[in-house]
Amino acid sequence: MKKDDVYLGREYADNKSIIVVTSDIQFKKELFINLGGMTARIFHTVSPHSEDTVLIYIPEERILFLGDSTSEDFYNDGYMDKEKLSALTSLIESIDCKYCILGHADPLTKSYLLDYLKSIINL
Repeated sequence: MKKDDVYLGREYADNKSIIVVTSDIQFKKELFINLGGMTARIFHTVSPHSEDTVLIYIPEERILFLGDSTSEDFYNDGYMDKEKLSALTSLIESIDCKYCILGHADPLTKSYLLDYLKSIINL
């Protein structure tokens, strides 16, 4: 892996070993965490970015954390699976959120993000 990914190679230079550890919590479909007056709904979804995408929704704040889920798949030459993006877009539409938080951007309104995603789907 270090040879295939320049950034991973930099992180683990000088023959440092990659040590993989399992997570403390695992779940299949969704997980709810009480945050003391707020709830985090954590759930798996389909995404063009990766096969293990997880979103976090805070209904009391109407915020949806999407991470890199809307991005292309960097491990497959930047391929954008428009069917998966369309499914993710439909899911976002169905969630009662006001703001969407992406991994590498300022917070966006749901309507702005949906307009942007639909423009990509319709290219």
